[in-house]
Amino acid sequence: MSTTTEPHDRPAGLRPAPDTLRVTAPSVLDAGTAEQLSAPVSAASPGAAVVVDLTAVTELSLEAAAALMTLTRRCHSEGRAMQVIASAAARRKLALLGLDVVLPLRPPT
Repeated sequence: MSTTTEPHDRPAGLRPAPDTLRVTAPSVLDAGTAEQLSAPVSAASPGAAVVVDLTAVTELSLEAAAALMTLTRRCHSEGRAMQVIASAAARRKLALLGLDVVLPLRPPT
């Protein structure tokens, strides 16, 4: 699991955009690793956008899907923008669970 923050540089006088926190999941996202998705969000600056990178995920458990839903609700309640960039395998699993319509999913670029 890795995280990075990406501050945006703006010219003087313009309001800076919030930082973006990127959380990268391992290939197997299960009960043991799913909780690690939300830990970095607690340490992020207020208002920082969150990008959850699931592009390496080949296996996604029900516990991991539940953790993604919890993180989505948390970001929404804190006013944070959130995106989930998901591999084809992760998108299939989330679609089977009906979560593709409630999670802010986008395919990798």
